[in-house]
Amino acid sequence: MRFPVLRSEAWFVFALMCRAKDGADVVIRTLQVAGAFEALTEAITGRTFAAAEEARDGARAIEEGPAGAGQAAVVSGGSNAAMVEGLGLEPQQADLSQAAGMKKVDRENGLVMVTELVKKHADELPAARRAAFEDMLREGGEMLVDEKGKANA
Repeated sequence: MRFPVLRSEAWFVFALMCRAKDGADVVIRTLQVAGAFEALTEAITGRTFAAAEEARDGARAIEEGPAGAGQAAVVSGGSNAAMVEGLGLEPQQADLSQAAGMKKVDRENGLVMVTELVKKHADELPAARRAAFEDMLREGGEMLVDEKGKANA
């Protein structure tokens, strides 16, 4: 993206907006715009959307097993949201003078936003989108825990 500062500010504002129903509705619609969901995936997991799709497809193949066809998808509860919520994250503005810190702040703001959507607005999310959000929460949460562990070591 040409203007990473604007992207960072957008994740911050979206995270705040998701705390209210009307704001969450706007964010859900915004994530349907081409490229928005992909940018969120990259901000939280650090992977491009194509790599995220391959990983998710591989995980689904393992979960579905050989029977696979015709079975209903089971979407897990909010365990990943609870894990991320336990980190005590709050939306925060990035320090524009530190580019490396921006990625961490973007990840945290993305996790706050997705946690709010999964916890409070799950009924409004299609099952596939909620499953993708759960994957993001799991992977991004693990990355954040690792980062915090390294910082405290």
